[in-house]
Amino acid sequence: MNADVREATMSAETIDDRILRFIKRELSKEGAYLLPLRLFIGMGWLRAFAEKVVDPDWLGGTVLAAFLLALRSGGLPEARTVAFASIVATQLAQTLDAGRVEGGLTRSVFGAVAGSTGLLLAALTVRPLRDFLGLVTPAPLGWAMIGTGAFVAMLIGRVRSYPNSIGPAFAPLPAQPNEGLVR
Repeated sequence: MNADVREATMSAETIDDRILRFIKRELSKEGAYLLPLRLFIGMGWLRAFAEKVVDPDWLGGTVLAAFLLALRSGGLPEARTVAFASIVATQLAQTLDAGRVEGGLTRSVFGAVAGSTGLLLAALTVRPLRDFLGLVTPAPLGWAMIGTGAFVAMLIGRVRSYPNSIGPAFAPLPAQPNEGLVR
């Protein structure tokens, strides 16, 4: 038992040492003043990843498939870019589709989606912004994967929205708000 505690303590120290070495290495690089921002963005990405991993309906696997295909064909920088753009594009496509299903888009929702699409395109094409975010311009196959992923995610959302679809998200709701509650 004592050896297990000692081993766990040594592992924790090793992790701390690695974190400290990483921070020292990053602070010695040019542009070190951006480290807090990069850590903040990285933690946000980790939080978003953790939310998506536990979500059973995570876009039907389209983003993961696009990432793995881009990783194989274009390397890690392109795979990161395709995954980032696919996540944003699928969310925007689903937002537009949800608005269409509900009878139309309000001007504010349409404006937000149009602005977000413009920012995504800028992040992928404007060199200073692209470099700041650590992205690359996708190859034609990457653009195709981004568009296909958004389209497939929208189709999956439509299929799941039919009343006869299978899944826990479509369990019938009680007719009255208090019906079915145990008192």
